[in-house]
Amino acid sequence: MKKSLVLALLLCLLTVTAGRVFSADDMNKAAKKGKYLIELKHTSDQCLEKLDQISAEAPKMLDKIQWGCLSGDHTGYLIVSAESEKAARDMLPALMRDEAHVVGLNTFTVEQIKSFHQKK
Repeated sequence: MKKSLVLALLLCLLTVTAGRVFSADDMNKAAKKGKYLIELKHTSDQCLEKLDQISAEAPKMLDKIQWGCLSGDHTGYLIVSAESEKAARDMLPALMRDEAHVVGLNTFTVEQIKSFHQKK
């Protein structure tokens, strides 16, 4: 069974136990979602302005972003589940979307790594 399908079924099971029944469409959407890393780079001069912007426009997102600012790396890091890079970007406040760097994430199995070597 595909890993994404197993995750969707587990999500379905958890939701059913919470009192809501998932439809087949809900399970398909959950299985299609990918993970994305969003980087919100800014300068030390922009730091407080960016923090104010997030806290005003997306306060629920504020505690999900990991900030490197106190270490001198003026970047916010956020990992989200979304159906596409655009959907991940659209989760951000409008003024931050264009400057955000969005990277699709994936994992590899041992078998995949072996196949990469064989293709060399």
